[in-house]
Amino acid sequence: MKMKITSEIIMNTESFKRRRYTLYRILCLAVVLLLIVGCTMTGKSNSSSSLASSESLSGIILNRTDDSLLLLVQLSNSSEDERGFVILSVNKECKIYSDDNTPLSIGSLEVGILVEATALGEFHDKRTPKEVTTTITSNELHIQKRTSGEYQKISAEVAKGIMNQTEYFYLLDVRSEEEYLEERIVGAVSVPVTEIRELIEEVVPTKQSVIMVYCRSGVRSASAAETLISLGYLNVFDIGGILSWPYDTVSLITGN
Repeated sequence: MKMKITSEIIMNTESFKRRRYTLYRILCLAVVLLLIVGCTMTGKSNSSSSLASSESLSGIILNRTDDSLLLLVQLSNSSEDERGFVILSVNKECKIYSDDNTPLSIGSLEVGILVEATALGEFHDKRTPKEVTTTITSNELHIQKRTSGEYQKISAEVAKGIMNQTEYFYLLDVRSEEEYLEERIVGAVSVPVTEIRELIEEVVPTKQSVIMVYCRSGVRSASAAETLISLGYLNVFDIGGILSWPYDTVSLITGN
């Protein structure tokens, strides 16, 4: 009788251990799932509110109206070449200063100027890919003085967004004249990389102009971008090669 009771106790103990172990595994799995869901939601929240949660933002002016600026900005929480667009609403109370703190009006701001917006207020986030993503109000703007810069690589999608939203840019095809005639991106001007030093001042007379360059595969465009920076141009963007351009192109030979 004693042996039987002892056996039952052992069996009950083992059964309890198995149930406890199973419960432990279930709890661990639940914790892992909660962590994954939490990280995913946090990532989405950070992505969608990254601009709004900043105390300031800097961007290049692509276009201007009487009460707003279209800016090309670096998106936070993203890769180095990830950029997007912001409409900055500038009300009558907004204070605008030059790099030496001289008061300015919005009418004096030109395309290509780098500005820093502070005292950010109400925002509206649209989140349409690479189109105007966010509208933000600002109570204070500061012009950022630049004497030199570095060229930036941007995606075809961002380049297309610039083309769609402003007319104040230069699109340079730095391939040979023959390649340009065979196929080109709509709106591009032919400035072969071998002649860029001789031709560029005639094509782009202002150093702060927004310039986008492309070639066949991305090698010559990088070289052209470096040359433009060395010549003092401040807003130079390399969009790579026409081989990876997903949008419409035209031919001056076939007419298509």
